[in-house]
Amino acid sequence: MRTSRKTFNGLIGMFIMLCVSFFASAGTVYLTDGSILKGEIKLLRDDQLTLQTRYAGELELPRSQVSGLETEEAMTVVLNNGEELQARLTRDAQGNLSLAHDAGPTQTIVFAQVFDLRPVGAPAAGTAAAQDEAELDGPWSGSLQAGVSGSSGNSDNQNIDVRAATKRETENNRLSLEALLNKASQNDQQTEDEIRGTARLEQDVSKRAFVFGEFEAERDQFEDVDVRYRATVGPGYFFLEEPDHVLKARLGLGFEQERFEDADTNNNFVLTLGYDYRVDLWEWFRLTHKFTAIPDIGDEPSKNYRLESALGGELPLGSKDSLWRLRGEYRHEYDNNPEAGVEDLDTNYLLSIIRDFE
Repeated sequence: MRTSRKTFNGLIGMFIMLCVSFFASAGTVYLTDGSILKGEIKLLRDDQLTLQTRYAGELELPRSQVSGLETEEAMTVVLNNGEELQARLTRDAQGNLSLAHDAGPTQTIVFAQVFDLRPVGAPAAGTAAAQDEAELDGPWSGSLQAGVSGSSGNSDNQNIDVRAATKRETENNRLSLEALLNKASQNDQQTEDEIRGTARLEQDVSKRAFVFGEFEAERDQFEDVDVRYRATVGPGYFFLEEPDHVLKARLGLGFEQERFEDADTNNNFVLTLGYDYRVDLWEWFRLTHKFTAIPDIGDEPSKNYRLESALGGELPLGSKDSLWRLRGEYRHEYDNNPEAGVEDLDTNYLLSIIRDFE
C-alpha cells in the first residue's frame, strides 16, 4: 500500500514539473485582448476566422476578437476593394499587416481591410464548390489508436491494446465517446482482458465553468469484475484554457454497480474527483495526464476507493501537422480494497500508433 501511494505521488509530481509549454505552427492569430494563438489558419469569411490546432481542435473566432494575423505560407487574400492576390502576411509592432507577393511590391494594410482569406486553391465565397466544402466541415473529429507487441522463445507474450474515440465540439459543449480493448497473454495464459466504454457530455455555464454527465461501463476479468457501471454528474472548471495548455478539474456524484464473477453485486454511491491535463511542449511533443479518484461514499471512503492514472506522451510522425502520431503511455489502476486473490495495483505500459480523423 505504501509503495503504491508513492508511485502515484511521484507521477503527479512528474507532470507538475513539466507544466511549461511553447508551440509553433503554420500561422499566428493576435486577439484584441492580447492573446496569441498558433495553428493552421484555414479561413476568414462571414466575420469568422477558423483556426485548426493540434492542441484544441478547430477553433471558431469572431472577427471582432481578432486584431491581426501572420501566415508562413502564401494564402489567397481578398481586400475590401475587391482586389485579390496570393500573399504571405506578416504583422509589425504597430499592428499593420504586410502582404508579400510576387505580383508587385509589398503592400501595407490594416486587418480591417481583409475581406476574405483562404488557402491557395480553395473555392471563393458564394460558389457551389465553397458550399459543398462547408457542408462537409463539421464539429466531429476522431482517432483510432492501436498498440500490438509480442515475443517468443523462453516465453511467449502477446499484447493488444486498441482504442477508438470520437468527439463533437461546439462553442458551448463537448461530447466525447471512447471505447477500449486491452488483452494480453503469456505462455498461452491470459493475463489481461479488459473492455471499457465511456461517454461524457460537458456543457459550459460560463467562460471557465461547466457541468458534465458521464457514463462508463467496464469488464475486467482479472479484477473478477464481470461488469461495472458508473453514472456521474457534477461541475467542472478550467483552471487553464490556452490553446496549447489546458487543465480542467471535475467533481462528480453518482451511482455505481459492480457485478462480480462469483455472482456478488455491489451497489454504491460514489464520488469522482479528477483532472485532465494537456500541454504542448516545443513544437513536436504533447504531454497528457488524466487522473481520477473514486471513493465509495456509502461505505467508509477512506477504506474503499480506486485511483486511475494515465500519463502519456505523443510525437507526430512525419511533419508536425501529420494525422499520424506515436504515443507512449503509462497507466495505473489502484484498488485499495480488491477482491480476494486480486492485486491492488495494475500497471500497463503501451507504445501505439494513433491516426486522427477530422
